[in-house]
Amino acid sequence: MTVIATAGHVDHGKSSLVRALTGTDPDRLAEEKRRGMTIELGFAHTDGDDGSVLSFVDVPGHADLVRTMVAGVAAVGAVLLVIDAREGWMPQTREHLAILELLAVPAGVVALTKCDLVDDDRLAELSRETTAILASSPIRWTTPMPVSSLTGVGLAECRRALRDTLGTVASASSTAGAPDGRPRLFVDRVFTIPGAGTIVTGTLGHGRLRVGDEVMIVRTGTRGHIRSLQRHGGSISECLPGHRCAVNLASLSTADIERGDALVVDGDWHVTDVFDVRIDPARGIDEPPRPGSGHTVHFGTDRVEASLRPLATPGLWRVRIPRAWPMAPGDRIVVRRTGDATTIAGGTVLDVAPLRRPSHARPDGSVESQLAAHGFIDTKVARRLTGRDVVPVVGRWCAAPANLEAATSRLSSMLDRGDVALELLEPWERDLVATFADVRIEVGVARRGADPLASHPIAEAIRNAGIAGPGTAGLDRDIVRRLVAAGHVLEHDGMAFHADIIASLAPVVAELLAAHPGGFTVSTLRERLGITRKHAVPLAACLDRAGWTLRRGDMRIAGPRLGRGST
Repeated sequence: MTVIATAGHVDHGKSSLVRALTGTDPDRLAEEKRRGMTIELGFAHTDGDDGSVLSFVDVPGHADLVRTMVAGVAAVGAVLLVIDAREGWMPQTREHLAILELLAVPAGVVALTKCDLVDDDRLAELSRETTAILASSPIRWTTPMPVSSLTGVGLAECRRALRDTLGTVASASSTAGAPDGRPRLFVDRVFTIPGAGTIVTGTLGHGRLRVGDEVMIVRTGTRGHIRSLQRHGGSISECLPGHRCAVNLASLSTADIERGDALVVDGDWHVTDVFDVRIDPARGIDEPPRPGSGHTVHFGTDRVEASLRPLATPGLWRVRIPRAWPMAPGDRIVVRRTGDATTIAGGTVLDVAPLRRPSHARPDGSVESQLAAHGFIDTKVARRLTGRDVVPVVGRWCAAPANLEAATSRLSSMLDRGDVALELLEPWERDLVATFADVRIEVGVARRGADPLASHPIAEAIRNAGIAGPGTAGLDRDIVRRLVAAGHVLEHDGMAFHADIIASLAPVVAELLAAHPGGFTVSTLRERLGITRKHAVPLAACLDRAGWTLRRGDMRIAGPRLGRGST
């Protein structure tokens, strides 16, 4: 279910149209009733006969309330652009359109409201003008349709167009790949319900939120957990991407949260106050931003004053803000000029952790460019910096091909000059040198040359025993000790397993963790491998020692070699 935001000039009938479509008045404040003008974000929904739901965020149309408008369209998947058939295109119609385009809203429906107050010639003229204006828009728009909230003309057609548009958006999203699994909710309302406590609402743009999840408010670092979730007044156990939800937070008060805050799971996102973007001018704007301050940047439901500085490549800029946001490459921002409150540009985030000076930075938003800049980073850091799941090149470490080649060459040169103490190497270098075919590791030292222990009959016997590793009581204790020290064998509680056998179980561990995200027990491992507890207990301990798993109480969770364990 994708949320629909309204857009359009003040007094063009956005709220009236939402009320006519849903039966709910989105203007809930007394001041809005008195002035006949939307001031705050309003919310409404309607259930279709086919089980579908139209969920609306109604935004104000006044020029002084653009911040609220941008907050309302954050994370929505479609828009209902409202144009008064009498007045036609007005300044805020054009600015709202520019903002929607800069935020890359994918699709929209165009409603020519108050059609009962004009004749057919006027409707035809406005329809032609609107079609011409929207022809150059990257948003997929429907043909403008006449609608009257007063008489009901066009309401059925408008509902049908909205459902068709949402279907198109959902289909496009499903073919674009799996959604980012890291939840991020931009807060647009904060309030308290007696007996329930603190409630925040927003449209979930990423991941899933579940009852019981531990969450954090990025701005303050305060933490709490989700006591309950609601959508359109009904309780739910989880909220999916693209849905609106109300989140009841335990251990957090309304003093801890405000509109603009981001609700995340701690550690999931890179939080930054400096990032690089590609700037695209807003519709009707020909000049690029001026370097320096004097800009307001909108992101999610927040806005802050910002400083912009050009990078080495034309059109690329570095943005500095006074407080940090949870960001990833591909995120969109809106840039407004502070002096005259004009929307001048939008930006696509390319790098959330820039290292190079602006005069040398040439980010392109790709995974490869960020890995090249950051050297060897573990998979968790790589995911935060790139917004993608990155396949490690060795152990849990991710790196660009050039960085991997350089590190391999450097280690090879060191080994050519003699033995190398592992304690002098970086963690990724230790993992990398262990993969060299002509290098053996003995008592913390890497050296060239074949290891005669590798082909020792006891090593071969342990390898051939597989997961039913032999007891070591009857084996030459000195040889077993040397095999363990060299890393060929792992031993626990009198049972030995060859390192190759342990490594071959990595797919089994990944399979068990996929089936049991919270971790699996020794019994689960025993049943999966068809072995006795006598072998399963020491085998699990050796998987821990090799880094494929980590023990947490009676459970095994992903270890660092799978890229998800603690470091």
